[in-house]
Amino acid sequence: MTYIEFRIWMARKYIKIQEIIETQYKELKESRKMIKELKDEIAILRKNKTELQKLRDQLQKFHNIVRGINSRTDQAEERISKSEDQILNQLSNTKREKYYF
Repeated sequence: MTYIEFRIWMARKYIKIQEIIETQYKELKESRKMIKELKDEIAILRKNKTELQKLRDQLQKFHNIVRGINSRTDQAEERISKSEDQILNQLSNTKREKYYF
């Protein structure tokens, strides 16, 4: 191999290496962009998760309030039913007393 052939061979190798470096640089640049997009999406997902947890907590509070109201409603209905039974018993007793007298 002559000196000129060697220089041509070295120039070709240099160009090939340069192309490889440029390709890797482009890939690196794309990878960095993708990583940034993924980080942004992760941040959004974390924010959404926090908001969902707050909504879940609020829904649990609402559920507890509704359960309390239902419990009080059931108690009130039970008291009304007992009162109605007492009134009907008293009316029944007064009718019997009138009937027998």
